[in-house]
Amino acid sequence: MLLDPEARSDVLLDWETQWLPVMMPSLKHSVELRPDNDGLARLERDILADPVAGPLHRDHASAPTPFYDGSELPLHHALHGPGWLTTCLAEPITAPGALINFSIYMPGDSLTCRYPGLTQSLIS
Repeated sequence: MLLDPEARSDVLLDWETQWLPVMMPSLKHSVELRPDNDGLARLERDILADPVAGPLHRDHASAPTPFYDGSELPLHHALHGPGWLTTCLAEPITAPGALINFSIYMPGDSLTCRYPGLTQSLIS
């Protein structure tokens, strides 16, 4: 999600403005919570070394960790085309700090296609 050029340009739509502000602070928070986790440390090093993600990580990682449960993020699904992922997050009681993310895909190129009343309220 952070390093793959295709994900940044073709799959995760509006990557820099929609996805990145959620992902970067969350990654930094995860690294801080688990300083002995080699996988997270390696991921952060790879991101910092990346010419695109590195500077953005430095800019966004210090932001407060957003609570993005219920967020609607634009996506280009490989089979179904443009749409939106709605996030549904849960933190298991027996695993503090762990996060389960269920994402629900809805097709459509804009939120107004999902919420017809929104179009009318924008026009009014």
